[in-house]
Amino acid sequence: MGIMQVNQIRNRLFEEYTGLIDLEDAHDRNKENFFLTRALASYAIQCLCEGEKEEFAKSITDGSRDNGIDAIYFDKDYEELFIVQSKWNHKGDSEPDLGEIKKFVDGVEDLISLKFHKFNEKVNERKEEIKGYLLNPKTKLKVVLAYTANNLSDDSKNCFDELLQRQNDSSEGTFLEIMNQSRLHASLIDSSSSEPINIQELYLTEWGKRTEPKLAYYGQVDAKQISDWWKMYGNRLFTKNIRKLLGDSTINEEIRNTIDVDPENFWYYNNGITIICDDISKRRVNGDNRDFGVFDCEDAFIVNGAQTVGTIGKYSVLEDEMDTLDNVKVFVRIISLKDTGEDSTGVDKKFAENVTKNNNRQNKIQNRDFVSLDEQQKRIASELAVEGIYYHVMRSDEVTTDDINFDLEESTVALSCASDIDAATLAHRETGKIWSDLNHSRYKKLFNPSVTSFYVWNTVKIYREISASIHNLKEEVENEQEAILTYGEELIACSIFNHIGTSKIGKYNIDTSEFFSSVNLDKLVQSKLAAIIDIIDEYGNNISNIFKNFAHSKDIFERVQHSSSDVDVSPAVADVSIDSVIETKFQGKNRVKARLYNFDNKVSGDELAVRGFSYWLENIYDPNSHEIGIVSNIHFYLKGESDRNQRFLFRIKYGKELTIEFTHNSYGINYTSLLFEKENFQEWLTRKTDDNLLSIKSEEDLKFFQEIKEFI
Repeated sequence: MGIMQVNQIRNRLFEEYTGLIDLEDAHDRNKENFFLTRALASYAIQCLCEGEKEEFAKSITDGSRDNGIDAIYFDKDYEELFIVQSKWNHKGDSEPDLGEIKKFVDGVEDLISLKFHKFNEKVNERKEEIKGYLLNPKTKLKVVLAYTANNLSDDSKNCFDELLQRQNDSSEGTFLEIMNQSRLHASLIDSSSSEPINIQELYLTEWGKRTEPKLAYYGQVDAKQISDWWKMYGNRLFTKNIRKLLGDSTINEEIRNTIDVDPENFWYYNNGITIICDDISKRRVNGDNRDFGVFDCEDAFIVNGAQTVGTIGKYSVLEDEMDTLDNVKVFVRIISLKDTGEDSTGVDKKFAENVTKNNNRQNKIQNRDFVSLDEQQKRIASELAVEGIYYHVMRSDEVTTDDINFDLEESTVALSCASDIDAATLAHRETGKIWSDLNHSRYKKLFNPSVTSFYVWNTVKIYREISASIHNLKEEVENEQEAILTYGEELIACSIFNHIGTSKIGKYNIDTSEFFSSVNLDKLVQSKLAAIIDIIDEYGNNISNIFKNFAHSKDIFERVQHSSSDVDVSPAVADVSIDSVIETKFQGKNRVKARLYNFDNKVSGDELAVRGFSYWLENIYDPNSHEIGIVSNIHFYLKGESDRNQRFLFRIKYGKELTIEFTHNSYGINYTSLLFEKENFQEWLTRKTDDNLLSIKSEEDLKFFQEIKEFI
């Protein structure tokens, strides 16, 4: 590609945005460059979401003191905030300057940290609006680089990678969109008339068929077929989906985690994909045998399952991971739109529209929906109902929180903040994870038989008072202080709970007066903010991520507690959570974290297994000396350059109990623990077993396993 493609992009920008772009601040001699840069930012947004061109044009922030950001646009339908930098190059042969990329990345983090004093009037005129988007926990960030060349340096890519790692440390909510010359030019074709997609030789195994009212086939498709579709057609697969153009980085974390840690069960966990096409024909090969069939689809589009297809497609780019896709099967429905009635007019477009809409509007079952089945939740709700207090555990859009009503999310956050700093940090990072496994300690330490219903309601009311005081102070401050009060609300609340003491929360009566009797809450919040301000710069520029980091939050919490002078209360000592250990030891290693969490979920509910796994992770594994390999079980190695079987320490697996294997055979390769070379190790092991494995079935077994630390 080259200058001809750039000229075609240029012509489209003039066609679409002439008269819409504000150029009042542009210099006359450079007016065209100003127009093209700003129109390019608008057009990039146009490619990525539905909306009106006039609104895209109004989102422009380009100008002096723009802090590297040329446009800020919010898609209300999908709650996505687009932050755009655009670079116009007439020849299409010059990539964005590294310095400009760094400025853009810094600008994104300044915006997230509410440092509006670093931005121009165009941004500050929309300050309250933008703050509202940024502070909405449902908002996803789309960081967009639009430029008319194709190349991008490794240093620039690293800048973006580091930004994504910082922003997505706890969960995936920030995405990168690279709109380069190739992608921009492809959009010119996609937005006009593109060639139909004809999927040839689609292999369905264990297939079935419906003939009325429309012809449809269903069955399993190998993930490698899907990756081939993605490589061949990319975003064109989704042109008839609700979204005009699927985002380049729209990857569902849970789908990817299933591919990583449980590929054999992908079919069971995933909803599959739905394809509509003008017509389907089945080839004669294998006849009517339902084991497998070969199909051809004319003018095909995927209307549901875009994230599944996109995730598999992007996963397949990792060539060393392609073997994993061998074990991934996906459920697929193919629906023909061909009208076969007597009054047939060809393709039933209305039916296609209905299939698309209804496949995309189904409500997703969330983790919290299963919590309503928990006996502890039922107990809390029924006991409070007698007192005229209504606890809404089930998810509903109609719940109003007031003097007699509260819901599960409010109780979870309040109890987490009253518990310990790890629980408060997790509630800030990802409240839904607390409900992901009702047998896990992260849930049971909040909701268990010893937690009375009155304690829950009193804690919620106290948290509301703390939160109100924080929000009142937020009205009086701005920039970094406002960001600290916003992103650090749970930490400040946890600090106040700990400072005053949760023993003053009533367990058997509805009364919060004792908790507040000895303090001025507003002054206490001010003192906590002042203490954080004094130390916050030590943890980096991005305030929003500081409070998602378990290690940073714990350090800040302890220092804030020790800085308190009005009441001398020592910080409560709490067990280190498994979430804190995993996040701290494996920062930036999201795939490893996902696999460890999968193993953690596997052992949850088995107290001995949980304690054994936690002990190994916290007290034995050293990221400087060791490495691990995980699929469904954990392989523990010394770091080094030699083959892993020569660095093998032991294998941790879980079936009916946690088992430590010191010898192992995998794919014909024998693994024997290096610990056998240690003096007295064999003697130590034979005190418990003769078959080179240790099963943890009792407290005695667990204590014996903990002795292994002296050999590591």
